[in-house]
Amino acid sequence: MCVIIKNANVTTNRGSYKTDIAIKNNHCFPVDDHFEVNNSKVINASTIITDSILNSFNSRH
Repeated sequence: MCVIIKNANVTTNRGSYKTDIAIKNNHCFPVDDHFEVNNSKVINASTIITDSILNSFNSRH
């Protein structure tokens, strides 16, 4: 199975940006709007705030 995460906020040593990514066979890679995989799960990250993000923010303030 492949997981596609739409609107993911990706941070690297070159900065942060929003993109769509796919995770398959323990590998993560960027994808474009035309990327399709049968039997994939799509997650819209623009509506998700995880506990780890909130915990990280709270520990710094």
